[in-house]
Amino acid sequence: MTRNLDVYFKNAKAGILGQDTDGTLTFEYDTDYLQSSDANAISFSMPLREEQYSDPVVRPFFSGLLPDEGARQRLAGALGLSSGNAFGLLEVIGGECAGGLVANSSG
Repeated sequence: MTRNLDVYFKNAKAGILGQDTDGTLTFEYDTDYLQSSDANAISFSMPLREEQYSDPVVRPFFSGLLPDEGARQRLAGALGLSSGNAFGLLEVIGGECAGGLVANSSG
């Protein structure tokens, strides 16, 4: 079962960050977002496109939104998560990400 977080950029739903049962991450831009004249890529490493991005591109970008290693380890310990669990940490603190992105649990 895939877990999903909605990713917002400048108050618009830009796409969905997914995590498969094996822990791999994916990101896919929202169709309506792609069709918007205001659409901007959330990262240079993930330009606008319909195809889904895979873990080798997605993980470094979303991990980079989290606090630095020391703060990340303290936060993860307080939450009972692994500091390497980028998805789990974003699920909890996604509203406080760097760079104008917000990650919220999908409804």
